[in-house]
Amino acid sequence: MICDLRFTICDLTERQEGFSCAVNRQSKIENLDIHESPPPNSFLNRNSKLENRKSLARGVILLEVVIAMSLFVIAAAVIGSAMNSASQSAADIHLRSQAGNLALAKLAELTCGAAPIADVAETPFDSDPDWSCQVVTQQIDQAQDLYKVAITVRNVASPKYSETITQWVVNPFAGGKNQPPAETQP
Repeated sequence: MICDLRFTICDLTERQEGFSCAVNRQSKIENLDIHESPPPNSFLNRNSKLENRKSLARGVILLEVVIAMSLFVIAAAVIGSAMNSASQSAADIHLRSQAGNLALAKLAELTCGAAPIADVAETPFDSDPDWSCQVVTQQIDQAQDLYKVAITVRNVASPKYSETITQWVVNPFAGGKNQPPAETQP
């Protein structure tokens, strides 16, 4: 725009000065700095703005991807930790319920007369050697053959998994009515 103004002024004064304006015009063209920033509305300035916008958009997209990836990693870590905790809790519950079921099975044996009501030291189960059972009895009423029976079942590998059941049991063999089954020797 500055160049156009100079030419217009030179054109107006050319008639008066003659040849000197044409020489002046040529020297002004040669002295123009090519590296000057282009005028605000020029085509070159528009291209540089577009390039700046494109590079800025690429930078913003890269930043968005990095933030999204970091959020994904954090969410995956939280979910993985929750899954691990839930899995451990499920295993604990399974082992505790297994201990309870074995204790109830042993109590059923004592109640129905399949095994005599007597103290038994900690011995492994025949059906599951990973578990041991201890029976502690205390006679409450001698006339009615009433016993307080405490059955403790423990996991041999991890003693923290144990279950104790205490119940009053009437001896099924009281008064000589029923006798425990005779053990057969092969």
